Amino acid sequence: MDITENESAFDKRQLALIREIIRAIKSDLADSGIPEERMADITGDVAFSIAAIIDGSRVMQADGQPL
Repeated sequence: MDITENESAFDKRQLALIREIIRAIKSDLADSGIPEERMADITGDVAFSIAAIIDGSRVMQADGQPL
């Protein structure tokens, strides 16, 4: 497998992925009856944690191969 580093392309895709994750989190929280005044904080906290994992995937490996 050849890996081509393209920081700009990675960042654009990462942003699109995070936006979709945020949309899904907000939707699921709303469906669960989370009060609107708490939704932004909870969504932000969960999305930040997920984004940190995704961003860290730049240097993560699985079975000795870069993710």
